Amino acid sequence: MMDKPDDLTGLVDAIDDVSELVYVADPETHDLLYMNRAGKTALNIDSLEGLKCYKVIELQDAPCPFCTNQYLRTDETYSWETTNPVTGRHYLLKDRLIKWDGKLARLEIAFDVTDYEKEKNWLIVKNCYEAYAYLKEKNYVYNFYIKSWMKKININDIEKSKTEILNTCKNATFITRSGCELIFNLGDESKENNIPFKKTSESNITDVTKKCPKCGGKLVERTGKYGKFTACGNYPKCKYIQKDKKDESRETGELCPQCGSKLIERNGRYGKFIACSSYPKCKYVKKNM
Repeated sequence: MMDKPDDLTGLVDAIDDVSELVYVADPETHDLLYMNRAGKTALNIDSLEGLKCYKVIELQDAPCPFCTNQYLRTDETYSWETTNPVTGRHYLLKDRLIKWDGKLARLEIAFDVTDYEKEKNWLIVKNCYEAYAYLKEKNYVYNFYIKSWMKKININDIEKSKTEILNTCKNATFITRSGCELIFNLGDESKENNIPFKKTSESNITDVTKKCPKCGGKLVERTGKYGKFTACGNYPKCKYIQKDKKDESRETGELCPQCGSKLIERNGRYGKFIACSSYPKCKYVKKNM
């Protein structure tokens, strides 16, 4: 772990000199504890006093539904990508837990990869069931929402990739599309670009006849990679996601064998699991549920 020294001068000077955006936040309260000069400049911040990371960095009114805190550890780095709503730039993010002033804190370093991403397109592959093993081997990701395989590929390599897939599956069809983020909902753009996704998308959307508390639009039930969820129908303009009661943690009546706190059942990326309620202070996870 990295301890915050009594005298921060050397550490702050070193981090303030780098061009990457760096911040430290409390994983429980989401209070911003530190941000380097590049981060403050990009996000137009003078003082961190009373600021929450989700409000300043992601323009959210509550903790981000896509927050990575649950995945963070002190002995490894969690990597992911996002386009920031404040700067409009696309970043490769490196997150981990560090020891900051005697407590665990969230450290995030953001690398601006916008220009690099502009050199890439999405290659979207449909009608290729017999090419499953090949696509997995080549690191294509299956998008359950549009029922297609997707991968970011350099523009100059797209035709070569198409030929290689057709050698395995002659019925495969392709769509190329520029952009930094995964395509989960093309909306009306599908008509403008003649992309036949709208019919497939509609079969995975159910109107729940409620209004979005953020923008007033209709809430719809969608089917994503990890199952059904309720979100605003105006996505991507509005990114509201409703927290489902069934996804909330539930007490099991057991106590943690490591620290004595209550054990709770959570819903994680790979399904339900039982863990200590004192996370991240205690990282006990019960095996063999």
